[in-house]
Formats: sequence, structure tokens, C-alpha cells
Amino acid sequence: MQKWQKDLKEKYDLDISFDASKMKAHVIDSKEFFEVMSKNDDRYKCSYQYLFLNPPHGSSLTIEDFNHINNMLFPNGYDCLEIYDWSTDWSDYFEDGLEWWGARCASIYDKSLNRFIVIGASATD
Repeated sequence: MQKWQKDLKEKYDLDISFDASKMKAHVIDSKEFFEVMSKNDDRYKCSYQYLFLNPPHGSSLTIEDFNHINNMLFPNGYDCLEIYDWSTDWSDYFEDGLEWWGARCASIYDKSLNRFIVIGASATD
């Protein structure tokens, strides 16, 4: 077990395992990633916006909140982003979400700021 795994276990009682050999990604267009509001029947493909605005137990967040957060994270816009959409079968972190609500993992590199962000979502009732 690595140090970060021990820290998660001790601080949050969160035990996460993963298999790096299962990690697969493909490039995704920023317009598709940020602007599509969809609940796909395939829980692997729910849009980022849908997952943000529709968590399992409800939320008072609005599209304005979604846009505000992303404008703070990516102040130079979306054209300078390199986005990879990752599979979600490589870690047990995503298993709960795949049972019901959905799961998503994406890495976003902002070339203009030399900043790297990972967005992960997974939840169940």
C-alpha cells in the first residue's frame, strides 16, 4: 500500500485500489465535455455537466454555478485545454457510481496556465 492510500484510509476511512493496466483514455473535445447536458443510459457516459448538476441526493446548484466554477478553473477559456476521458473500470472508487448514478473520470491540461486538473465522479444511494 502506498503512502497516499494509507493517508486516505487513516484520515477518511477510504480504501481505494486500482489496476493501472486497465486505465484507458481517449481525447474528448472541450465543447462536448463542457456543454452537453445529457443523462445517457450508459452510466459510463453521463456528461460532466449532468453529473455536476444532478448528484444522487439532489442539489441546489445551477448552470450558473457550473459555469462559474469552470470559469475559475479555466479562466482562459476552453480552446487551450487538452482533455482525456478515462475509463472507470480501473479503480474500485468508481464501482458505487456504476451501480446506479454514474461515474466519470477526466484529466484536463490547460496549456495556457500549465495546470493539470483531474475530475472524478462516482456515487450511489
